[in-house]
Amino acid sequence: MDKLETSTPVITGVHANAPAEKMLIAQYRSWMHCHDCRNLGFLDCAWATLATALPFESAKAVFSECYIFMRILRRRACRPIEWRNDLRPGICDDECLLLRLVAASQTHDAFAEISVAAELLGTHRVEALVAASRSLARALEARHLRLEPIAEVTASEFSAFAQGSVTVH
Repeated sequence: MDKLETSTPVITGVHANAPAEKMLIAQYRSWMHCHDCRNLGFLDCAWATLATALPFESAKAVFSECYIFMRILRRRACRPIEWRNDLRPGICDDECLLLRLVAASQTHDAFAEISVAAELLGTHRVEALVAASRSLARALEARHLRLEPIAEVTASEFSAFAQGSVTVH
């Protein structure tokens, strides 16, 4: 069963314009494109993003961890998973959940990991995704790629992105 939402979801936040966030969102979108379109060319985009920012061995390690994380996310999700199909910093709810999950893994916040993973998957069977998130978080951390804390802001601060409250990560 295909669990991807192919419509363009509403922007509900903006990711930090920092290397870790940009890289993780680019990986997520490339992997989701690859699975949705059944086009391995998007994996070249995912690899290129990493290979231009990291040494070969580091890029290889992060690429592998992203593969495992995305595969578990796709196979274990009990609801459609949304993603945006561009490289702009605006993110949808599920992309925000992705960033929150990996950030919780980087800070060793087990309660946040479990609650965010459950929300992302739509089930309480989250062990595999949490384990993958922890492994991805370690791989990013080893390359000095630490996710920024999430800050809530009002729409007036980011009126170009959304109406109502948005999240900045």
